[in-house]
Amino acid sequence: LMPICADKYGVRAYVKEKIGAKYLNTIIGVYDRVDDIDFARLPNRFVLKATHGSSWNIICNDKHKFDIEHSMKDMRRWLATDFSKYGREWQYHEIKPRIVCEEFLENLSGEELRDYKLLTFAGKTKYIWVDHRDENGFPLRSFFDPDWNFQGDKGHLYPNGRAEDVPRPECLEEMLLLAHKLSSVFPQCR
Repeated sequence: LMPICADKYGVRAYVKEKIGAKYLNTIIGVYDRVDDIDFARLPNRFVLKATHGSSWNIICNDKHKFDIEHSMKDMRRWLATDFSKYGREWQYHEIKPRIVCEEFLENLSGEELRDYKLLTFAGKTKYIWVDHRDENGFPLRSFFDPDWNFQGDKGHLYPNGRAEDVPRPECLEEMLLLAHKLSSVFPQCR
């Protein structure tokens, strides 16, 4: 199950089965080879990601300013790399290397999306970390408990933000329920 859930494309079947397809982003294309990507047919905004690694993402905000050659070079490198050798995360070794193109997501307000990660233990959320940016674009990571109490003593890679930086999501209860359904079979999950 770990290789399935680590696979950025393969996990979609697991998510669909556990909580439904409505929570999945729209797929524009899945490619075994970089040369199969027809950039002319892609929308003006899109996201490319490798299925078999972490942080291998390319976000295109405007195709007219997009460096296709540089992006193709990066993706070729991704496809030729066994990510499991970097962090000894064996599950990545078993994933078929592919590139996925997804719809570009944005807030209705036009603000940058915040990235919410729910840290669960046997399906129960212990902490929620939120990646976001300050007014100058500097990355922050704020931590909360499941009742949305700010955890000011936590920190990881980025400076911890402030409680007021990230208001309680209106859908927090739904997020907690979905995290439970997705993670209950794992001792620890993010």
